[in-house]
Amino acid sequence: FVIASLAIVAFLYYQNQQLKIMLANYQATPTPIVSPEPLAEAETANWKTYTNSRLGFSFRYPQESIIKSDNLNVDGSTEFNDFIILVEKTSDTLTNYVTKLKDTNGAVPLTKNLGDKQAIEWIGSFKNAPTHYLSFEDNGYIYNFGVTPLDDMAKLNPNNTKLLDQILSTFEFTK
Repeated sequence: FVIASLAIVAFLYYQNQQLKIMLANYQATPTPIVSPEPLAEAETANWKTYTNSRLGFSFRYPQESIIKSDNLNVDGSTEFNDFIILVEKTSDTLTNYVTKLKDTNGAVPLTKNLGDKQAIEWIGSFKNAPTHYLSFEDNGYIYNFGVTPLDDMAKLNPNNTKLLDQILSTFEFTK
């Protein structure tokens, strides 16, 4: 009876540990994977072009957007009046990077496919302001596009998502 009881306790302990590992992996992995709807090129046709020759990339942005700083700031950011781009060199994977920085307010990050790149849409902060980000990794750099402020920190704003998707649909490497 004692041996049978110990075997049952050991089995239940093992199952409990397996469930904890599965739950931890589930919480650490952003879900679900979504693919943004194809964007009409006409929507971005009259947009301005931003080029960063030092890092070798460019993207288009809305006509009404104004660049507050033309060069990358010390923190790796370029600020516009309605969004920011933050480029950071890291040895972390995109998932680990976002997991470390995302705010723990209940918003669930989304994994997206942007062409051949995997991106994560998530909520974090920029200069202590809640920020809706879309981030991807390339060659050891994490590219974060963010819109701030947010009206609801518990969910991703569809208007922000559309702007970020539009900007990233025009992103290209120039080197």
